[in-house]
Amino acid sequence: MLKMSDLIDNDNNWIGGSTTLVQTGDIVDRGDDTIAIFQLFMKLKRQAEDAGGKVIEILGNHELMNYVGDLRYVTQRDYDSFGGAEKRAAAWEKDGWIGSYVTQLPIGAKIGKTAFFHGGLSPFFSYHGLKRLEDARMKAMNQNSRSDIIQNKLFKK
Repeated sequence: MLKMSDLIDNDNNWIGGSTTLVQTGDIVDRGDDTIAIFQLFMKLKRQAEDAGGKVIEILGNHELMNYVGDLRYVTQRDYDSFGGAEKRAAAWEKDGWIGSYVTQLPIGAKIGKTAFFHGGLSPFFSYHGLKRLEDARMKAMNQNSRSDIIQNKLFKK
């Protein structure tokens, strides 16, 4: 899709100029290429910024699931690509190369008059506004243990 959209070339380098690309989450658990996909988006984010563009990745439930240790969709070949389950788990730790990256992914983004979220936004959460949702996400992922995130209710009805 990125090549079809003229955002990357055949060497997977950013050619999108000042374009803003919004990726709405769930780049993991879709096959065995977790490492390659994260490395690609990290590279594209830097290259786009250098070209006056922007790559915004939204936190999806599968990134959060992997971060908190819910691995039900991880394939054996994905484990193998990391060198085993322990090395994959270390990459997803809060201070691991993927864990530290996903803790910084926003819960949503507003570009002009358009808001982007993974899977949409319920009326209950839209009431709170993007800033409050992002503050809660940041607090949950950066100040709580991963097991606390699973049980933590960020908002009360």
